[in-house]
Amino acid sequence: MDDDQGLPRLKKGIYERQTELHNLAKILSEQAGRLGRWGSAGRVAVIVLGALVATQGVADKAAGEGNLAVLLGYTFCGVLIAAISGLEAAFRSESRAAELKLLAATCQSTIWHTDTEWRKSVGSGLAPDPVAAARALLEMQDQMLTEIHTKAAQLGINITQEVRELWGGEPRAAA
Repeated sequence: MDDDQGLPRLKKGIYERQTELHNLAKILSEQAGRLGRWGSAGRVAVIVLGALVATQGVADKAAGEGNLAVLLGYTFCGVLIAAISGLEAAFRSESRAAELKLLAATCQSTIWHTDTEWRKSVGSGLAPDPVAAARALLEMQDQMLTEIHTKAAQLGINITQEVRELWGGEPRAAA
């Protein structure tokens, strides 16, 4: 591949990766939002139920000691508190949401970094070897995409499948 033909192909590859990074940022942000809402809802539920359970002594006095309805109602609230707390401990919704937000921010910062480096070197014509500069950007994007996919998978998010669906279900062919 000579330099005249290589640069447009590299530019296309960089553009495709920029698009993928945009898509990943969107997917990760949406997933983080969903997980964050679930985690927050669980936390609010535990706080409200905990406040309610704190009134058991008053309910016992008002309804009479040993009232079955009061006993069952407060027992049910205690079970809900334990179940919600257990689910949050198992799925770590809020902490996973925070980590996904960081991954989305990494996508966005990679987009900006790539764009800036392209403009400074290849796009401005200041790079002594524009093809080599473009290849370096492509490699940096690939490395970041690999890290983002791996970290998302470790957090239980299959972004690989979602990205494939955005590209029409078929993997992109090498240009």
